[in-house]
Amino acid sequence: MNRLTLYYAIESFFTMMSLPTTAPSFTLEQALAHWKTAKDELATVCQHAKGFYNQGWLMGTSGNLSYKVATTDTNEPLSFYVTASGLDKGNLSPADFIWTTTNATPCLAEETRKPSAECLLHEAIYTHVPSATVVYHIHSPLWTFISSQLPTESLPLGLGLPAIEMVKGLGAGSHTEQLSVLVLPNSQAMPELVALLAPQWEQLQVSGFVLQGHGLYTWGGSAFEAKRHVEIFEFLANQLYFQQLTN
Repeated sequence: MNRLTLYYAIESFFTMMSLPTTAPSFTLEQALAHWKTAKDELATVCQHAKGFYNQGWLMGTSGNLSYKVATTDTNEPLSFYVTASGLDKGNLSPADFIWTTTNATPCLAEETRKPSAECLLHEAIYTHVPSATVVYHIHSPLWTFISSQLPTESLPLGLGLPAIEMVKGLGAGSHTEQLSVLVLPNSQAMPELVALLAPQWEQLQVSGFVLQGHGLYTWGGSAFEAKRHVEIFEFLANQLYFQQLTN
């Protein structure tokens, strides 16, 4: 098959999938190859999003989710699929994700949708945690409440997590080990948050952080691991809330 024939074959595929065909930084071959790999993984992410929505963690189009593109080409820039802005997270499909590269730039020149406003934080996680392949950002009512009780002037700080059995799921060596989760002041300026995070990466004890009065970010080496981390963080948030009620 010559290059022109291949181009029309790829163009027909993306037309059928209702996806644009021209990438400013990537070839059509890369676009097709990544989509073939990503669509099944994104279907799993969509299932998880629906579960989070049903738990009340992604209400009112809040939150965002992403999946990093795997590549063996060391010259290929970082890219990932991230939810488009303003979508119902209880009713996502793989086509609702925007293929994005650095600086929140869509990989496809003809892309007209906006990536999630917090795309830069997803990029920062993938950059500083190379093992991460999935990032979930949920608007947890519990983490929103707990972090709101902290004095903003004391942030960023490490909030101690309960030393109980479930903390082992976040990397603790035993149920008696005390780990902490980073809490950052919230901001609508994503570059400011990325800069605030920059000196904190080496000190992170768990695969996640909390934005005050906003929600939780967590990640994993697979969609399953990221989902497990969401569930463990939520369990621990419940314990922190109960501790506040009894103290």
